[in-house]
Amino acid sequence: MPDITLTPEQLEEKLAQARREAEERASAQFAAQGQELAELRAQRQAEKHAALINDWKAKGLLLPADEVGMREFMAALDAGQEFEFAAPGSDTPAKKAPLDFFAEFMAGRKPVVQLGAPAGSADPVQVVNVNDHKAVAEAAHEFMAARQKAGNPVSFEFAVQHVASQAQA
Repeated sequence: MPDITLTPEQLEEKLAQARREAEERASAQFAAQGQELAELRAQRQAEKHAALINDWKAKGLLLPADEVGMREFMAALDAGQEFEFAAPGSDTPAKKAPLDFFAEFMAGRKPVVQLGAPAGSADPVQVVNVNDHKAVAEAAHEFMAARQKAGNPVSFEFAVQHVASQAQA
């Protein structure tokens, strides 16, 4: 092994260089971990937003056509800031994250569309002779009354078409 002799100044310079290199490696590793963490957080955030959107669509609170841009909108709301607002029935202001406020707002909405027959209200199915206009009109009025009672009113024309389609089925 060759004999290496260093002056104190050279030794200090080598130590300083080794520290700089170690700091640079640690800094690069920390930056890479920070980037990975940011990507994972963004992925989890996107999954959370997608789950909310899918839930709202399944409940009829959000139309598929209204989904365009919703993920981006929710990401902008999920910036981590809170805002104050006057809570109903309270003298003290409430603080919420904008995304939490929006999620609660959406959850409190009534469905904008109901897919299928309304739950718990089967439409009266009467098979009538479509040539008997009086029977068709009576069945249509009964259908309209049942839909009105279920909170989903329909026009007389729609009711007649429904009764006629049941008769032909």
